[in-house]
Amino acid sequence: MKTLKSFLLISFFPTMLFAQSDIVGDWKLEYTDDQGQTVAVQLTISDDGEYTVDFNMDGKLEVMGKYEYEDGKMTIWDTGGDYSCGPDKKGVYNITASTNELTMSRVSEDCPDRGNPEGIMSFQKISS
Repeated sequence: MKTLKSFLLISFFPTMLFAQSDIVGDWKLEYTDDQGQTVAVQLTISDDGEYTVDFNMDGKLEVMGKYEYEDGKMTIWDTGGDYSCGPDKKGVYNITASTNELTMSRVSEDCPDRGNPEGIMSFQKISS
């Protein structure tokens, strides 16, 4: 389950180039866990190069991290939290974004517990 939770942290990639401001905001992803329960995950991307992940959307931040975004690619690394991979485990994702959807597609990943086996995460916009 930790692997799936970590994978969900990284799904934000666009097929076309856009400004960093297009990815900033609150995003929601839902998945079914090993027990068949639906889990909601909130990804918050800030314009200051930081992100947080809240599994179950209960207000507890399970992952905090930093990112760099350039030319439609996001490089991420965790800086804290219960499911953090640590700052030495970086992931690179292609980002596709629209007004209401953010998709992250894995290019490379140093953290085996981040993301899902398919390497693609799709989020719906909650707020800007």
